[in-house]
Amino acid sequence: MAASSRDEILAALRAARPPDPGLPEAGDAIVPQRWPDLPGRLAAAVALVGGAQGEASARELHHFAFEVATLDEVLRAREHLRRNQVRIDFDGRRRAGCQVAVEFRDPDNHFLEIYWNLDQVGSDGRVRPPEEWCEEMSLEAAIDNPPPGQDTSLHDRSLRK
Repeated sequence: MAASSRDEILAALRAARPPDPGLPEAGDAIVPQRWPDLPGRLAAAVALVGGAQGEASARELHHFAFEVATLDEVLRAREHLRRNQVRIDFDGRRRAGCQVAVEFRDPDNHFLEIYWNLDQVGSDGRVRPPEEWCEEMSLEAAIDNPPPGQDTSLHDRSLRK
């Protein structure tokens, strides 16, 4: 796509796939891209989020995140990465959002995340309060210490090492 400005790029993205009506605008753009027909149960979203009052010195993509349907799949992904000697930057549960994830980099050094069970903003605007955030620095600790309402039962218990 040849575009001369960020606004033209955003306009082209909006035209290609309109924003999800369930998501509020944040700053000047949220452009989720969903591909539910990807092989397996993988879903992906790309969002450009702005809000600066003027041009920033640098705008860049931080990472791509891929949602999987079960916690088992996160554990399988981590095991696959380990078997293939891919350096893992993080596995566990970060603060807000409470998703359980494994984070790593591709051969071009792009940050990638495979996650399960991202908290959603309710239709009533309710979000998980900070006192319920449960940051954990390993998948095992995230499984052992879930936040209220998160069922971290594994379908295949043999995945637990």
